[in-house]
Amino acid sequence: MGTWGEGLYDDDEACDVRDTLSLLAKMPAGAEQILALLLKQFGRNEDLRDDGCPGFWIAVADQFARHGIESGRALTMARRAIDSGADIDDLQARGMEAGGLKARQKVHQKVLQRLAQPKPASSRKVPKNAPVMTVQAGEVYAFPTMKGKGMNAWFPDWEKAGFQPDGWGALIILATGRVFDWFPWAAYSPVNVNPHSAPVLEDVLRGKTLFKDGVSYCAPKASHLKKMGMTLLGKLQLDDNAVDALCKLASVKPRSAVLCDWSVCSGAFSTHDPRLGRASVQELVAV
Repeated sequence: MGTWGEGLYDDDEACDVRDTLSLLAKMPAGAEQILALLLKQFGRNEDLRDDGCPGFWIAVADQFARHGIESGRALTMARRAIDSGADIDDLQARGMEAGGLKARQKVHQKVLQRLAQPKPASSRKVPKNAPVMTVQAGEVYAFPTMKGKGMNAWFPDWEKAGFQPDGWGALIILATGRVFDWFPWAAYSPVNVNPHSAPVLEDVLRGKTLFKDGVSYCAPKASHLKKMGMTLLGKLQLDDNAVDALCKLASVKPRSAVLCDWSVCSGAFSTHDPRLGRASVQELVAV
């Protein structure tokens, strides 16, 4: 675990806690449920002697206060981590010098002030229903490309993106799921097809997936599919074991895609090079 300064979020785990809790705060879950998910996610307990544990609890309590989530347990643990000197002892054991430790004590005072004046619980707005899953495993899409890449869907439209189509690509949705049983994710891969004509389903079945590390993940959005000009070509029945083997090659996990709000557009590219490709689409189809 990396620490590069005295600030509360000058720490890899604390940053991850912040990002994860920002996501969890968007769920209609109470403090105890959110805390249970955090403890499981980070493998933490209440032993402040564990490396990094004091900073974990301080970050959790600080984020709860910022999001208007009331947790007596998190508050108690954070204050104990500060008042007992456990956080200072932990940072000293991890190599922080005297100047940094002194600055960290000032950070403690600011955190304690925030804990004493948290955002009201009423300020937290959460939806009643989970986000809609906009894609399904096995769906095959065609999309227009410009110089081998799909439109950057973070732009509002083609004109502002400077997108002038000159070719075609295709991709396949390989798996879907939800992070924390709430936030949708999708595993996908572009497929090598002839970029000079709009592909049909048979073209994709003759192609190969193009990610060398198996798949990429995204937080699927209907608005992004629409802006990219995605056309549904059909839906294949996939072999679960073949798809699982492909997904296991990926160095990232679905949670990263949801936390970072990755778009499918980042992996929407096209090439016709027959030497490229990881897996035959035909071999991914259930017999």
